[in-house]
Amino acid sequence: MRDPRPARPAILAALALALLGADEPGPAPVLRLANGGHAPGTLAESAGPGVIRWRSPDFASPLAFGLKSVNAIQWPPPAAYPEPAGDYLAELAGGDVVFGGLVALDERLVVLETARLGRLAIDRANVHRLYRRDKDGGIVYSGPSGLDGWGSRAPKDSWREEAGQPYSTVAGALMTADLGLPGRAVVDVEISWKGKPDFVLSLGVPGRPPEVAKPADPGPVVPGGRRIMRAVVAEPAGARRDLAKQAFRVEVWEGQLVVDRELHDAADVAPLGPAAEGSGRVQLRIYLDQPAGHLLVAAADGSPLADLTVVPRDGTRPEVLGGVSLANLGGTTRLERLRIGRWDGKPPMAGAADQPRVVRADGNIAAGAVDRYDATAREFVLKVDDGEVRVPADQAADVTLSAPRDEPIRAIRAVYADGTRVSGDLERVEAGAIVVRVPGVEGPTRLPVAGLRSVVVPGPVAAEPSKEGAGTLELAGLSLPGHLEAGPGLRWRADGAEAAEALRPSASGRIVYREAKPATATAAAAPPIEPRAAQGIKLFAAALGVGSKKPKAAATPERRALHLRTGDVIPCEVTSIDEAGVRFTTPLSSQTFVPHDKVKAVELAGLEPGFLRLTKSKRERLLTLPRMQRDSPPTQLLRSTNGDYLRGRVASMDAGTLQVESRLESKSIPRDRVARIIWLHADELDPPKAGPEGGAGADTGGAVRAQAVRADGIRLTFRPEAVEGATISGRSDVLGPCQVALAEVDQLLIGGAIDRAAAGLTYGRWTLHKAVEPKFAAGGAIASGTDSPLIGQPAPDFTLDRLEGTPFHLAASQGKEVVVLDFWATWCGPCMQSMPAVEGVAGEFKDKGVRLVAVNLQEAPATIKAVLQRQKLGVDVALDRDGGVADKYGATAIPQTVIVDREGRVARLFVGGGPELAANLRAALEEVRKAPDAGMKK
Repeated sequence: MRDPRPARPAILAALALALLGADEPGPAPVLRLANGGHAPGTLAESAGPGVIRWRSPDFASPLAFGLKSVNAIQWPPPAAYPEPAGDYLAELAGGDVVFGGLVALDERLVVLETARLGRLAIDRANVHRLYRRDKDGGIVYSGPSGLDGWGSRAPKDSWREEAGQPYSTVAGALMTADLGLPGRAVVDVEISWKGKPDFVLSLGVPGRPPEVAKPADPGPVVPGGRRIMRAVVAEPAGARRDLAKQAFRVEVWEGQLVVDRELHDAADVAPLGPAAEGSGRVQLRIYLDQPAGHLLVAAADGSPLADLTVVPRDGTRPEVLGGVSLANLGGTTRLERLRIGRWDGKPPMAGAADQPRVVRADGNIAAGAVDRYDATAREFVLKVDDGEVRVPADQAADVTLSAPRDEPIRAIRAVYADGTRVSGDLERVEAGAIVVRVPGVEGPTRLPVAGLRSVVVPGPVAAEPSKEGAGTLELAGLSLPGHLEAGPGLRWRADGAEAAEALRPSASGRIVYREAKPATATAAAAPPIEPRAAQGIKLFAAALGVGSKKPKAAATPERRALHLRTGDVIPCEVTSIDEAGVRFTTPLSSQTFVPHDKVKAVELAGLEPGFLRLTKSKRERLLTLPRMQRDSPPTQLLRSTNGDYLRGRVASMDAGTLQVESRLESKSIPRDRVARIIWLHADELDPPKAGPEGGAGADTGGAVRAQAVRADGIRLTFRPEAVEGATISGRSDVLGPCQVALAEVDQLLIGGAIDRAAAGLTYGRWTLHKAVEPKFAAGGAIASGTDSPLIGQPAPDFTLDRLEGTPFHLAASQGKEVVVLDFWATWCGPCMQSMPAVEGVAGEFKDKGVRLVAVNLQEAPATIKAVLQRQKLGVDVALDRDGGVADKYGATAIPQTVIVDREGRVARLFVGGGPELAANLRAALEEVRKAPDAGMKK
């Protein structure tokens, strides 16, 4: 038997994995429950019948579920799909399929020797057919084995698998496989549906996934003269589209099952029978001759349904294509069975499809009851009216023993990657195997776990949801509806589980009781990042001696709260701040103190109407730590009631005043003018890497951490100690003993999820980052100095403190003088080599309206003075403390020398030093000084 799967194992494995679902956690097997819950893990041993025990890495003990609560267990696809072992494919009752060698066949038993399941003695009435799998047996493909080998370009997850059968509920979903369809083929197919039957099965398409379905197009006239609308499948453009259109298709038109074919100059259609809405199934045997453009369709009992011939009128010969596709255009479509064999081209015998017989490899049929298999002679013996007929085994392609019959639903069905399917009653799970009782098979059957693709429970019943305290536990790849059960720590009772199990301390995720509603504006919310409003008097500028403005009535709610680094939000009144930490009062606890290292922010008041909005660029500057401040970074950001910000260190706060150190000065600010204070922690500059549980603060031992989250934004982190009814008792590091009523909680975060959530909260995103280290340009300067996009543009304005303390404002030079800006740093070797030359050239033009300003990048004044004295340089230095001016001029590589003409435009920009810089700078200054417009781009 030809199996196309090993030809492209990596590609097909990726396709199959993608179709399993977006919530698939990766290489681990997944337990799926009838209520939609799922959990990654491994199958654990179980001594009792009808029980699945599942070992999840997040629980201390395995979870136990009765089969009525289980939908399936799914294993990830293998890197390469195995070829079935054995000379025969045996179709058994209940849809089972096994591969093996035929040992014996008599009036009572069929005995098969299988590589996977060992020797099976099967009641003959439970064996329907035997197909020989060697090269002369005629079987090309037998399946399906789930989604193995099928690819799709339809929406993600539009095809799934159950009991090894692909199914889809998504309109427009389409899957395709190159199954090696021969030029002359016999195809046995069984398709079922729920709802409105609306599907297209195409035989003879290119072996790649077509596109998704497109809108309905007018169809041909069906028997009776009615023209109907039918959905078609959009194929790839060009030649491949033409190839796909030549396929024979079985589809549904307005409740009528039809077979049709369309070529560029010919088309025909034939009815097959009604396809009623609801739950239905169709079983067809299709005889296809692609070279001849001929197709015969028979029912399961062999009775003929259609005879269709469609060939090009221009005499061209269509290409033989080996692909098969199935599109679901509405409702639910399931591919239950598909088998492809070779056909000798002879018309089939009516009424013989499921009658006892032996089909020879040459296509001839030996009709009659199969009496036995003579293992010594290797012959099948048939009883006929005048005696018996013997067919050598190597000449028998298809042995039919009995017709399929209705079977009761079995408890579980196991599906292997090689296509083996076995169903029965679950007895137990032991080391490496599932033990089942298969109807008609003597003794228990041991199913190895190795090689499994899925174990499906055909008729699960979703467990009744929990009543009091019901929620959904969501961890990595895990979602289990249920509730917390009384006892120590956190013990989760999943709906349908036989008992509650304790979460491990390393568990990270959340329990969702109510989905969070969209947040409303509160004092805790971050101000929008939008263009700055009209400039007003800045409160913090006033506090530092520039002006004064009395705040107006607050426009934002005045909720006062303490925010911790863990994400906790505690409503409180902050009474004072000192060197040790923050002191407060709260109705939630008698605790009144928290140290600085645990605090992220305090909210003291609301914001005034028309408060200043924070721009993105200003936020970036506020959170950038210059090189000169790395040894003593700022510890707080203060936001005034009018929206302005000040960066520094809060030394103390009482009922009336804050003492703030900023730029080496201590200032007093009225407390009623401060809306909030945000802590900037030095250890956030280099946060620890995420651990194996995915969070920097994830627990690796001890008790589980939890954080209760309310809809109003209040959050409390604690270590649960006991659950009683709908109340959790525990201990908070800040508030001490506490109780949490689950009725007031929307979510309960667990473990490392607390830290990840805190990092995404409003204040959690306020963390310092180091300024980008400027690069230095080692090569020579660009000779012309006119290649920068800044040339001819207005020079970005700025005001910087000079080294001696007075400010330098670039715009003040406009109309008066040419300014040379030399961006440099003491640690930059090329900068120190080129600066004497720049100073010398600028000195030549000192009395001709040219001024040199050396813009230092993020260094301390003491460092700069020491270097200038040592190098005997007398340049005028401006301090770019946070690198903001360098950013405006794109000075990512230094030295960079910029000439700004008298009109305030960038005339030249040189990057790098070298021996040619002095000459290039001198020539540029001569030109720019004489003609202010010389630097403009033409």
